[in-house]
Amino acid sequence: MRFAAKIAYDGSRFSGWQKQPKATENTVQEHVERALATLNGRSTPVVAAGRTDKGVHALERVISFDMAAPWEPRKLRNALDANLPRSISVSRVAPVPRRFQRQAERRLEGVRIFRVEGTGVPAPYPPLRLEERAL
Repeated sequence: MRFAAKIAYDGSRFSGWQKQPKATENTVQEHVERALATLNGRSTPVVAAGRTDKGVHALERVISFDMAAPWEPRKLRNALDANLPRSISVSRVAPVPRRFQRQAERRLEGVRIFRVEGTGVPAPYPPLRLEERAL
């Protein structure tokens, strides 16, 4: 069953969103996939349109992934959130059609990147202060 999730993260301590070739890299995607593998009992790749660089934060990154068994969305959100570092927060999980990611990528016209004062991802989101730029 395919799900989509909205996540927020403070990128201060990460090497960006996307997995890197070096095993020593610390990326948000690696943490999310590790948490999902724990819940799914197997490797669980995550798909996201675009990427963020080292030190860049995200407020509402949409990701998609497949789970082996059905989950109630609220329980999956809580379980995923509990298995992630405090600097990564899951705000919503919902079931989506299998074609979801391809549609999302076609509709993507730009991504907003925010630089935020402070560290951590306080609930619900950090205040936007330093800069906002559209790609």
